[in-house]
Amino acid sequence: MRYIYALLLAVILTGCATLEPTREYSFETKRSIAKPYADVMTSLKAWCVTNGFSIQSAADGVLLATSDLTAVQGTTANYADGVAAAKLCADCGKNPAGMFVSRSGSLNAVVESTGNNQTTVTLLFTAKPPEGTLSVRCASTGVVEGLVFSHLGKE
Repeated sequence: MRYIYALLLAVILTGCATLEPTREYSFETKRSIAKPYADVMTSLKAWCVTNGFSIQSAADGVLLATSDLTAVQGTTANYADGVAAAKLCADCGKNPAGMFVSRSGSLNAVVESTGNNQTTVTLLFTAKPPEGTLSVRCASTGVVEGLVFSHLGKE
């Protein structure tokens, strides 16, 4: 019986030792948009609704929205690798089975009018690690921010 426990312990420790930590990503989090404040806020709210983000609050230029990330990531697996990883909203590290896939996230946006039909938008996307995983930190990959800025930049 002790051999079974020893083998189990070895497997667990090996799995922990091969955990790859979260990478750091560099991407745009603040952009000036050549549109009036009201148009940018309306467009930002529309993006949230279309992409599965539930708006929790939107007042005084601050928007908070949460999501299960299904509409954006299009995946339901707990782990991803290869092509699917390119769509992941957050990097929560990796173990031998693949990358941990975040199941929920929140988008915080600060929208400020800077005059002359110019509006500055600052985004912060945070994600939670999947349930049942070890305590890991998730870092945004810039996917959500890129999608939002792309949508806001359209005429």
